[in-house]
Amino acid sequence: MNNQILFKCIRGSHAYGLATEQSDIDTTGIFIKTADELYGLKQTEYIADEKNDNTLYEIGRVIELLIAGNPSMLEMLFIPDSCVQYKHPSINVLFANREQFLTKQVLNSLSGYARSQIYKARGLNKKIVNPIVIKKTPIDFCYTFNDAQGTELISEWLSEHRLKQKYCGLNHMPNMNQMYGVFYDWQQHLKMEFTSGWDFAAKFNSHENNKWYSDILNSFFPKWNPEQDYEEYLCEVWEHAVPIGYHGIQKEAGTSNDVHLDPILKGDIPICYLSYNKDGYSTHCRQYKEYKDWEKKRNPARYESNLMKNYDAKNIMHCIRLLIMACELAETGKFNIDRANIDRQYLLDIKNHKYEYDEILKITDSLMKRLEEAKKMTILPETVDLQFANKLLISIRKDYYRNNH
Repeated sequence: MNNQILFKCIRGSHAYGLATEQSDIDTTGIFIKTADELYGLKQTEYIADEKNDNTLYEIGRVIELLIAGNPSMLEMLFIPDSCVQYKHPSINVLFANREQFLTKQVLNSLSGYARSQIYKARGLNKKIVNPIVIKKTPIDFCYTFNDAQGTELISEWLSEHRLKQKYCGLNHMPNMNQMYGVFYDWQQHLKMEFTSGWDFAAKFNSHENNKWYSDILNSFFPKWNPEQDYEEYLCEVWEHAVPIGYHGIQKEAGTSNDVHLDPILKGDIPICYLSYNKDGYSTHCRQYKEYKDWEKKRNPARYESNLMKNYDAKNIMHCIRLLIMACELAETGKFNIDRANIDRQYLLDIKNHKYEYDEILKITDSLMKRLEEAKKMTILPETVDLQFANKLLISIRKDYYRNNH
């Protein structure tokens, strides 16, 4: 492969004049297929190491990307001489004609990439400000009506009424999407929540508000005979309670994305009605997975440095750098990669979190407006001359094959 390399250079912060002691050295470059590869089935267009820190692009692919206004390919053409590690004579003609690839399409590519960085930064902001620490379950997306003519979480409603979801049974309401009747296994509640009839009687008598228990007695058990001792009556209620066996609103956490349906006892009356926001739960699961994936892959040191300002300073710095370069290109026709003598300290200040998140958004919005105005006045051509680009590629290949075979 070494004898197929046409160009190699250091890219990234070193090329931009923004390197610090912590900056890695990444490289990129251009290679050319052998004649056999060009004519044969094997068509390698891109080579990279495991981390994509060192990359090579085939000359044909480079020209295609330059035609499309790809910023990374343009950066190779305008890289500072101090970052060039190797240049084959056959590639000189490409660098001699590099201005031919500066078009309005480049401006769109630069601004598009910058917008993606802003989106990325805002996404990080959401992750930092609103971390998804706990994965919710279907019941967290179940709602019922409340006494104030509104809605509330079914878990809160049940708690207010001293009921538990695990003793509930659901059946689907016909012709109503994700709407259910909620039924309650009062007998199972009695058997599971009290150790004996005397335990039930003691807690019933000691509770300040026993309306809930009275509702159970009045709905499901024989009426109390005043001639009978009331505690004995309560003990009998507990003894004769026969659980229906409803299985709860949801299955064991993590085992299902849906609510649990039960065959409902004939004649049973719902205690309330429930709406399940299944789409909301699906969205939460997707966002939770995205958060956990991001959490695994994030750079711990970089995350800690971003934590206080709520944005990824490195991404934002590159966003602003690209927007400034796009404005300069539209206004002057110059593609300034090396920022050392232009705005190095300003960009490093951004990287070092010297601006608040709201300030950063104002800066990016201002640059976007500046760029849109500059686009209206620029003298850059719309696109690359395809005939010129094709002839250029042919000349590079012919020169290389003629002198290397």
